[in-house]
Amino acid sequence: MSLPAPQIPQYNTDEKLANLLGLSGTRRIRAFKNGEKKVPYNVWRKFLVLTSRVQQEIIEVVGVFK
Repeated sequence: MSLPAPQIPQYNTDEKLANLLGLSGTRRIRAFKNGEKKVPYNVWRKFLVLTSRVQQEIIEVVGVFK
């Protein structure tokens, strides 16, 4: 069972959604929507973070400086 796609009015076109997700064009968005291609993990994860469905992971970075 798949969930319906969430509607985000500001990103109601393939072009706007592609820009939001950092994709270069709308062809991949259409392929994802039609089921021709699987959505890569990094794109899906970014979408979940942007829609507040999961928390963004913040990796602690420690550096040694002279």
